[in-house]
Amino acid sequence: MLTRELMGTVALWILWGNTLLVALAAAKRAIHLLARARCLGETAPGDGEVGLFRGKVTSEGSLAELTVEQNGRHAAGAAPVIVWHDRRASSRVAGGEIELADGTKVLVGATREGAEVWLPVETVLRAAACPDERAFEAAYAAARRVKGYARNVVASVSRGDEVLLGGKLERAADGAFTLRPVDGRVVVATIEPANWANGRALAVLLGFIPAILACAAACTALALTEPVFDSLTSKAGGLLGLVFFLLVLPAGTMARDFMREPHERFVRGRWTGSRAESSATSAEAV
Repeated sequence: MLTRELMGTVALWILWGNTLLVALAAAKRAIHLLARARCLGETAPGDGEVGLFRGKVTSEGSLAELTVEQNGRHAAGAAPVIVWHDRRASSRVAGGEIELADGTKVLVGATREGAEVWLPVETVLRAAACPDERAFEAAYAAARRVKGYARNVVASVSRGDEVLLGGKLERAADGAFTLRPVDGRVVVATIEPANWANGRALAVLLGFIPAILACAAACTALALTEPVFDSLTSKAGGLLGLVFFLLVLPAGTMARDFMREPHERFVRGRWTGSRAESSATSAEAV
């Protein structure tokens, strides 16, 4: 026989099972970021050294590029709006030359496999912005079609940019260094990768996970108030537990996106035409 007490107990077990799964998934990702941060510390240049090496791009053209493939579709309503959906993010190192602080040259070979380009959010959003009204009109006409409008958002690292190179240095006969992949990865960053990874991981480990556990505990404590599942307080705890159950999975998804590394980040965004109140471009990058 399904009594109120039995159904309430089962509901609390489901609530805690769901909460713990979200917490464990977030903790696993956060621990991975902490491990990456330990490998992304700045290192003094030297033959055979592995780590991050700070310098300035001295070669012409793009040293590296982050490309986000998007598809735009028009939004319903009177205002002309294009909503952008991300399809895939990829990085490419085109190759070039870096000058370190001591004047040493580092040659970076072209590669796409294992390349990771870490850029600030602002740089990616500038690349995703609508250049002018003519570009909007052309994109909007295509976005109204069934397939939508496909485009590539390309943010690059070029001459004069301060960068951090992640890999292994090997000295050539002429004294210049060549950057080699480590574990199949080459990192080109214009942000501090270790600071970014540590900050995101600690925010989840010390903020998000304790918060969802505390919320689940609070709902449970209220729901188990005597007389259990009969008093007004207990019923309120059960109702709050249901609300929390519905919110914790989306919260876990947000935490996962929050820890998505910059070379894989979401851009999304929307363009608004001049017939609306504003012609500004808005976007969000996680």
